[in-house]
Amino acid sequence: MKKILIVDDRPEIRELVAMTLRIGPHQILHASSGPEAIQVAQREKPDLILLDVMLADGEMNGFEVCRHIKGDEETRNCYVVMLTARDEQSDIEEGFSSGADDYFVKPFSPLELLVKVDKVMGNHGASSTQYGTQDTPNGAQGTPNGAQSTPNGAQSTPNGAQGTSNGTHDTSKLGPGAYCRP
Repeated sequence: MKKILIVDDRPEIRELVAMTLRIGPHQILHASSGPEAIQVAQREKPDLILLDVMLADGEMNGFEVCRHIKGDEETRNCYVVMLTARDEQSDIEEGFSSGADDYFVKPFSPLELLVKVDKVMGNHGASSTQYGTQDTPNGAQGTPNGAQSTPNGAQSTPNGAQGTSNGTHDTSKLGPGAYCRP
């Protein structure tokens, strides 16, 4: 069974994400602080880490945790998704430069999160039809090509943001929750 570590200082957010992911066959792990996240990651070697940027413990933020995880020989292969309310371009760039593999902005579509988790966990080809026709809190629905609607009507593609010629990630045309590393 594959493991997912949810790192957020707010227990209600950890539980919301865990409830969303219980549809799949995953072992869900929790951490509420940066140091705890690093400990759990080293002990459990999760396949996926969903990491908030703003952690209330004050010791470390999510960017620092990500740098530590990606810099550690034992945990560097963990797939890290920043799952945060920080949506400024500078935050997104810092997330990727800290080693994050993906960036989702809160509030997020549970359906988009499930599709991303399925893709990361090796269930390629997963689509909204796999989960029935459930409505998400913001009304997002799967589209025939597997793209997901975002709250502002923008479409995120299954492979996320495309790199630009200078190596940066152009996320200007994507909606919330659609910031993905190519």
